[in-house]
Amino acid sequence: MATLSTGETYAERFWGRMKREPLIPAGASAAFRVFGGVVYHARKGNQRQLQLWMRARVIAQGLTVVAIVWGFYRLQQDSVKYNEKIAQEVARVDEEKARERAAFEERLREAEVTYEAEARAAKSWFGSKGGDAATPTESSGKRWYQYLGWSHSSSKSDSDKKA
Repeated sequence: MATLSTGETYAERFWGRMKREPLIPAGASAAFRVFGGVVYHARKGNQRQLQLWMRARVIAQGLTVVAIVWGFYRLQQDSVKYNEKIAQEVARVDEEKARERAAFEERLREAEVTYEAEARAAKSWFGSKGGDAATPTESSGKRWYQYLGWSHSSSKSDSDKKA
């Protein structure tokens, strides 16, 4: 059996559509019935019945117009509901972004406080050795091994040169 890309068969789609839009099959069957009555009585030459069937055709056309107006009204109501749903989704996403932004700012404040505490600790540690205290992110030109009194060069240290 042939299936659509949605995974349903043509018959399932047809009957599903008929359940969602009940005026479509009712209007179509009424139109075919009226058309059949007009053709039948016109061929037979029965003018009285032909007039009745022509009036039925006008009534069926009026009901078609009513069904179209009702369909547009329903479509508009669905559109309003859809727009409300989209607005709620946008509000939810904006609220989630605001929560994430607030959480990020809180983490940033905590990181700044921690950085300041580490900078003070580094300043007090480096300051106790008598040199210019440099924070971990400030560049003083020294390397880590120079703080321990080691020299990078393989030549004699400054104290050996003085002697």
